[in-house]
Amino acid sequence: MLQGLLERRLSERGRRWLEGEMRGGELLLSFPQVSRKVGSAPLELDEKEGEESMRLGIGWPVARSVDELARVLLLLERAGSPTSERAGSPTSERAGSPTSERAGPPTSAPSAEASLAQGAFLQGDNKERCAVLRALPLMPTPKAHVPLAAEAMRTHVTDVFEALACENPFAASHLAEAQFNQLVMKAVFLGIPVARILGLGGRKNPELARMAGDHAREREAAGRSVPTCLGHLCDMPLAKGVDE
Repeated sequence: MLQGLLERRLSERGRRWLEGEMRGGELLLSFPQVSRKVGSAPLELDEKEGEESMRLGIGWPVARSVDELARVLLLLERAGSPTSERAGSPTSERAGSPTSERAGPPTSAPSAEASLAQGAFLQGDNKERCAVLRALPLMPTPKAHVPLAAEAMRTHVTDVFEALACENPFAASHLAEAQFNQLVMKAVFLGIPVARILGLGGRKNPELARMAGDHAREREAAGRSVPTCLGHLCDMPLAKGVDE
């Protein structure tokens, strides 16, 4: 489904290049060429495409631009995820399905799949890193990428952080409670509306409420405005609230 979505937006030359790279290109060599080969036009789904995406279980924007979607597809292909089937058939190990192993420790040795994604992330520029993070919920084994997500949360680049935190089901489905709380609070600090964090309602917890309440009281004591989202996170009315 995703491959067809992309190919309808490519020139004949772009399609030929993508097909060749999907068959046997080297991911770390392909990634930097993508924007030049396929363009970087915004990716906007028409009504029919949106309905098809929802029907196949993809209820979030997988990519914001043509080149970002191309990188997502290249990574999924190299990871062994058939894009025409896997990307449209969520399982309990993938997007939107919280797993019982969410809070479990990462494996001691990273899998080949995890190493592939980590290599693309570490060696890529910011646009390439965004594509890697947006691909995570569609990877064959999403939970293998929790260490990469934890590393990505430390970024100082807002676009990269948003690629993980916003309009992406990976965090709510696979991060441990402490990691998820950290992601939510960082979004607050950066002024990112927490409404953009998919699955937040189902991941609220007492510790997150405490953290939000403490931060709200610190801002109030300093005479600073308090984002209304903090009140929603700690389920209590706050003075001087402002929408964020």
